Amino acid sequence: MCGIIGYVGQRACKELLLQGLERLEYRGYDSAGLALREDDQLDYVRVVGNLQALKRETGSNGSQAATGLGHTRWATHGAVNEQNAHPLTGCDESKMAVVLNGIVENYRELREELQAAGHTFSSETDAEVVAHLIEDAYDGDLVGAMRAVDVAAIDAPAGSRLARVSVNVRNELIYDLTGGGGGFSPTHRLDVKLTATQLQVIVDINTARPDVNNYGIDSTYTLTELATGRVVVKGQTFARVSYNIPGQEQRFAGERGLRDAENRAAREISENIRNRLASFFVAGT
Repeated sequence: MCGIIGYVGQRACKELLLQGLERLEYRGYDSAGLALREDDQLDYVRVVGNLQALKRETGSNGSQAATGLGHTRWATHGAVNEQNAHPLTGCDESKMAVVLNGIVENYRELREELQAAGHTFSSETDAEVVAHLIEDAYDGDLVGAMRAVDVAAIDAPAGSRLARVSVNVRNELIYDLTGGGGGFSPTHRLDVKLTATQLQVIVDINTARPDVNNYGIDSTYTLTELATGRVVVKGQTFARVSYNIPGQEQRFAGERGLRDAENRAAREISENIRNRLASFFVAGT
């Protein structure tokens, strides 16, 4: 299976990506590569072999890129060579890089359609069709579109646990969509509704007390185009996370476990919604 890692932040990411790929070596691979966003273009390094070869190829170029992708490939479609190593690109390699773990079952049909539409392929892989599909469907600024989403306050009973979780989900969404920055006039409004559940999933047979609980959030959401008032996206998602229940004498540890579960579930809900909105802004569906 392939290994994938990405980074967007404030730190130089080349070494972080290499370190991340090292932790994924157990998955097996035959080639590896990086894509780094340098100024207004993407720089690529691809090699056949192990990560030591990739490290030698990247060298000590002092890259300060703070956005990048890393990938280790286990070939399924196409030979083991640099041409087929990820990250892959569309027709304009300076604008977009794609990494993929999985198989595109109908890639031959998609490839033929895209070539007929004028796309030029540079690899033998099935994964490259994803880059060309995005290139074909999207014409705009995804970052700008996401930053122009106004995340409405999420309604919840005042003082309840759900109220805290709702604030957490909204904060996560604002950061995921805008990166924490502002300055964009909103074009869309995101409305989110949440419900939370707690279930005992493992009970100690000796004490008859729960050992592990499952915390869950179910969410429905809508994205409304402000200029027209039209709802352009409707969706629902959920998150389920487990946490340990310590003994009765450790009730504060139990509270911390539940708080951590709430935070993890909020993060998962935010990521799921962000990914759905990104799909809409790229493909319009």
